[in-house]
Amino acid sequence: MSAAFQPPPEPEPLPEPPLWERAWVRDALKALGGALGLALLVFGVLRPVMRSLAQQAPAPAAAGAPALPAGEDGLAPDQVQLSGPQAQGQLPGPPPAVQYEQQVQQARQMVSQDPKVVAQVVKGWVSQDG
Repeated sequence: MSAAFQPPPEPEPLPEPPLWERAWVRDALKALGGALGLALLVFGVLRPVMRSLAQQAPAPAAAGAPALPAGEDGLAPDQVQLSGPQAQGQLPGPPPAVQYEQQVQQARQMVSQDPKVVAQVVKGWVSQDG
């Protein structure tokens, strides 16, 4: 049987999905929700905790431990000043009555306590005097 050729009818275009159902909108909302959650965490929890920690007074010395006397610079012997008139790694200036052997003994004690610092001092001397 012969039949005449007829083109198929044009398909109807699919309706465009609403804005909230599009993939890029969902991805943007997820990213925005994550950023909002992070901001709430930082400003609602972490910031008040950090503020309260900063406002707390320093912890008192341990019970039974004697208070360390402050030196000339106002620091306790177990504290270090990062800048000031004394260069890093230098021995403190000895009083006039200190003998040469006492200075050598102090230097040996520094080497036995922290050899890395002493090595850095010697390296500095060598590079300066080059």
